[in-house]
Amino acid sequence: MSLVLEFAYIGKAESIEELAKRITQTPEYQKLSTDIPLTFGSDDLLMTKIENVMRLSLIPVSPEMIGALIEEFFELAYLGALNTTQLYRLYVGKNILNQFRQDHGYKEGSYIKIWNGLEDNAVMKSAWETNPDMTPEELYDALKAAYPA
Repeated sequence: MSLVLEFAYIGKAESIEELAKRITQTPEYQKLSTDIPLTFGSDDLLMTKIENVMRLSLIPVSPEMIGALIEEFFELAYLGALNTTQLYRLYVGKNILNQFRQDHGYKEGSYIKIWNGLEDNAVMKSAWETNPDMTPEELYDALKAAYPA
């Protein structure tokens, strides 16, 4: 998804508003925008979609590739039983966690990735599950409070 956003924003291929409209109109995205509980797809189909997303992420950027990447990405999310809220939380949560890592010595090698027996990704996910209405800033603060300094 970051590649898609980068292509639209930095490459000026289309505005963020145009990209958002295009994304929300795809059948793949619309399947995620439901209150119906989603179920996991088969392992074989999940692996195929993962491989497709990886392949599309590694080829030169073009409008056609971006369209295909959008479709494959949201189909993968659907097969992974992620709705739009869960996908948003994972995307923003990972962004906040990456910022937290940088702020706490990741590049220098002093960052602690295992917190009281849990990997930092699991701590981040748990924090947001405990308080699903928190803002990204509150998530950062929750990570800060949980970090074994």
